[in-house]
Amino acid sequence: PFPPFVLRHVHRKKVTQFAGNQKAGKTIGKTLFEWGTYKIGHDQLWANGTLTQIYGNGTGGRQTEVFFECLDQYPTVTAIEEVRESELRMWVGASMFCDFRPTNPTPPLLEALLRPLEGWCANFTTTGFWSYEYCHPDSLVQFHKDSSGDVRDPMFLLGTLHKSTPSSTFMWKTHASADFPMLRGKGAGVNTNSRPKFRFLPVQLVDFPSELNRGREEKPQQVLAMELTNGTLCDSADVQRSTRVLFECPDDFATLATHQVMKVMETSPCHHELLIHTPLVCPHPRLLPPRPKEPQQVNCVPVESHQLDSPHVSEANHVKVTAGTAVDPGLEAIPSSYLPDGKISLNGSHFGMRQYKRSRSSRKSPAFRVGRLVRHRWSKYTAVVLSWDRSCEAPPDWTAKVYEHYPESSSHKPHYLLLVDQAAVREPQLPLFAYVPEVALEPAPAGQGLFRHPLTSYFFHHFSTHSLTSN
Repeated sequence: PFPPFVLRHVHRKKVTQFAGNQKAGKTIGKTLFEWGTYKIGHDQLWANGTLTQIYGNGTGGRQTEVFFECLDQYPTVTAIEEVRESELRMWVGASMFCDFRPTNPTPPLLEALLRPLEGWCANFTTTGFWSYEYCHPDSLVQFHKDSSGDVRDPMFLLGTLHKSTPSSTFMWKTHASADFPMLRGKGAGVNTNSRPKFRFLPVQLVDFPSELNRGREEKPQQVLAMELTNGTLCDSADVQRSTRVLFECPDDFATLATHQVMKVMETSPCHHELLIHTPLVCPHPRLLPPRPKEPQQVNCVPVESHQLDSPHVSEANHVKVTAGTAVDPGLEAIPSSYLPDGKISLNGSHFGMRQYKRSRSSRKSPAFRVGRLVRHRWSKYTAVVLSWDRSCEAPPDWTAKVYEHYPESSSHKPHYLLLVDQAAVREPQLPLFAYVPEVALEPAPAGQGLFRHPLTSYFFHHFSTHSLTSN
């Protein structure tokens, strides 16, 4: 267990440890030490969209590995593990690392893309008479300012997520006994709590509206649309005002660090369209902007030796199984003829069961140590590393079968003997043991629940969030 302290992770800069108040979560005093500064060119992008970053050269040689993974809430640190005295692992969850591809069998909610925007408010004025305030995700207000900048009545609610009943007025400040919305302005703030206030939102993918497409050479594939209804009664049509909020991934999403209101217009009587540019929706493949027609400059950096050995740089791009495609989980199963009495023998001759001294050449090779929880990149099962070989040590017939799906060069890289998690019921049934090349594995997500295997207690005596401790 850690003593009371506060860890501060500044993305792509450094990881710092302070003395801290455990309850208040505040820093007190000076920096205790650095856990590393960001190492450019060492990022690893995994097949499921998650990302690993390395922070090195900290105080006393300390270093940190940061895993970014899918999480349907505001970006937050989900777990910290001190691997050894000078090595730290940190898991950060955010929706932008979720897999929104249609091939994902369990896609996340579309509204997960907008979680970091919850509580954000924008005030803006058009070239006309009106000014507006949009507070995500629950309201758009229309008002007028006089020459001195003061807000003048009347104010109109152009749409909300709430029902048009007295119970919906909790979100508004009131002026005397008047029943009309007031601006939230500086009183609003992004919801950084672990859980969103609005779990489900009325969002969907739609084609870009033709009314907003004037003057544009190209339009995006699609935009993310959210409906706000139950606004102030519109006298001219005797209906309540409504707004459709459109979230678009802009062309400059790679450098855009904020959200921008681009346009608001009344497209039909008492109905508005509000267009917002935000990089938050860009992880969805259907929301990406059109590819540029002109040749683009590619900036290159020298490849270091450890990167040449990484399966994520080369082999992963040539695996014959496409990402998201269902893979027979029994492909890499260990044949029963090599399992005396149906159990692992550490006196065997193949599949990581041969007895010899194993030593890691570096903290990067092999990528996963004994006891580490991993996930198969395509079969999607969770497993724990029991042993490993520097290269494939398997019978020729097994090797030939498996390497119909992997590049031959992967056979010369680390392979892992795995205990496969049996907690989930799967069809076809998962194997108890598997021997898997490194190119097919990625870190298991944080928050692993029950891990079930008949031999877990025989080989391991303690289970933590990300690993098991061997006996």
